[in-house]
Amino acid sequence: DALARDPGQYALRLRYARVLHEEGEHDAALAVLEALPGDRLLEPGPARLRAHIADSAALARAFPEGLPLTRDGNHFLVDVTTRAGESLRLLLDTGATVSVLRPSLLARLPGARATERRVRLGTAGGVVTATVHRVEGLQLGSVELAPIDIAGLGLDGLTGIDGLLGSDVLSRFDYRLDPVAARLHLGRRLR
Repeated sequence: DALARDPGQYALRLRYARVLHEEGEHDAALAVLEALPGDRLLEPGPARLRAHIADSAALARAFPEGLPLTRDGNHFLVDVTTRAGESLRLLLDTGATVSVLRPSLLARLPGARATERRVRLGTAGGVVTATVHRVEGLQLGSVELAPIDIAGLGLDGLTGIDGLLGSDVLSRFDYRLDPVAARLHLGRRLR
């Protein structure tokens, strides 16, 4: 087989599959990978790439129009679900480096536990220190967010929201915000 004899062609096909994946062409990317010799697909790089592409394809099929967002003035809110089925309304804040939930909510969330870590956060009222909690079982659409660290912080002046969804969580995905349609499009980010 030509691919087995020419490592350059093999590397080129892997790069091409990555580009297709990044462009959202998941089925085409998987087809490129499937054309590789079977033994090469078992190697860690191609196997990991195939898993990421398959995961992104599943997200795209589950949410072909993206996750719905609610507009609140110049802000967007997204619903996150707890393991117990409770819906949390979070402000989508791509500028926040740490996601935040109200302390009263963290106290009653199953699977949330305080860590010894504390973070300093800039707020409208100045810099504050918040305790970091490890939270399990939160879902963004059909995607379970692996255990994530969330700061417990009172959100004085913000009503109708349970917290902020920041770049620490969003950076796990290739995401695109469509402000006109009020949709959040997600794909798995390659690591």
